[in-house]
Amino acid sequence: MATNSWEELQAQIIAQALEDEGFRTGVIDNAKAAIAAKFGVNLPAELDIQVHEDTATTTHLVLPATGKLREADLLLAAGGNDPRPGIMSLDDLRELASGENSGS
Repeated sequence: MATNSWEELQAQIIAQALEDEGFRTGVIDNAKAAIAAKFGVNLPAELDIQVHEDTATTTHLVLPATGKLREADLLLAAGGNDPRPGIMSLDDLRELASGENSGS
């Protein structure tokens, strides 16, 4: 199932979880495995996915990253290499989720 963006993949995950209780349970128990099995998207091991369910009395507010550059990002911007092998940028993650990076 091809996606055009990370946001679209998230919407598909949520829609599937609302329709399929088994998938919902799988996403709660092991999000990466459930996403890989259903959508064929293998997310990087370094990516931490936390799944939270809203209840009648609890809701969750998700704040986006601040966009502040980390030391490694500054090194990359200066033409260096990221010292942490396997760490992906958000753009890389979006490419992966969209299937643009399916060759690796």
